Amino acid sequence: MRTGRSKRIWWVAGAFTLCVLGALLFVVLYRPGEPRLEGRPLSYWLGQLEPTVITHTHSIKNWPSHKFRDQAAVMSWISHSTQVHDHSSRVLRTAGPECLPMLLARLTAKPTRIESGFLRRCAYYIWLSDSLPMEEYNDREIRRGQALTAMILLGEGAAPLVPQLAILAAEDKDDAVHRAASHALFMLAPDEFRRVRAKR
Repeated sequence: MRTGRSKRIWWVAGAFTLCVLGALLFVVLYRPGEPRLEGRPLSYWLGQLEPTVITHTHSIKNWPSHKFRDQAAVMSWISHSTQVHDHSSRVLRTAGPECLPMLLARLTAKPTRIESGFLRRCAYYIWLSDSLPMEEYNDREIRRGQALTAMILLGEGAAPLVPQLAILAAEDKDDAVHRAASHALFMLAPDEFRRVRAKR
């Protein structure tokens, strides 16, 4: 009797686990409610872009820095990154206004603690990956830089974001969000950028 009951419990637990995993997989793969371009969610295309990161000196630099296993791995990474960036750039240039709220949300997300890139490090050490994220690897900052790249690619298509960007650029701060918003405003509406900066 107990054996039959134990089997039923295990069956119920197994079915519940499969349902949970299925739901998580659906959310990860399809992201219901997220704008889609060419059948894929917006976040997929953003994740393929080369981020634009504005430093404290307001210069532009590429992100992230990697430690590579050998020169062949460097060349492979450059080739692959260039290809996926170019493809995603072409797709994102066609993005509609429904994508703008997500871009602004990513751009204005507040900095968090430095991410360790734990899984990527594990993959490197067991030879599943040829690149290792450096200590300063920060996923939130990369996502912000990719949103900034997307806004620049959209150009006039991102014009509805100018009022929000102007507010952020007018703030008397010097953090990652302020620098990214200021650069986006300068690229999208240089006259508005100069007007905002003149008031500071």
